[in-house]
Amino acid sequence: PNPQTHLFPGDEVLLLGEPSRFAEARELLMEAPGCAPVEEHASLNNAVTEVARVPERSPVAGYSLAELNWSRVFGVQVAGVKRGEERQITPGASFILMPGDEILLLGAPAALRRVEESMAAPVGAEA
Repeated sequence: PNPQTHLFPGDEVLLLGEPSRFAEARELLMEAPGCAPVEEHASLNNAVTEVARVPERSPVAGYSLAELNWSRVFGVQVAGVKRGEERQITPGASFILMPGDEILLLGAPAALRRVEESMAAPVGAEA
């Protein structure tokens, strides 16, 4: 969701981020009228997480998450990126993907496969 997204009673919200901030986020969400606690790790339909690596010569390398717009095109969210020893939790829209980045993706299994296919290096390119 983006800052303009409205949440309603009964909506399930998946929290991603630093564990130390979860309690604060839960408290904020529970202040809304009509909200009730939901079992921890409740399913969000058929969403799963998967780690994928941006290959060398990938057509997505050098593009920002906003330019790729995977949330709209595929229904997939980038939940985090590991670049070398650095980790970026919930990277912003201006985050630019680079070859070798390990991306934590959240979405339906079929949608995750389509994202991975879009990241594949062109045939004949060295991986």
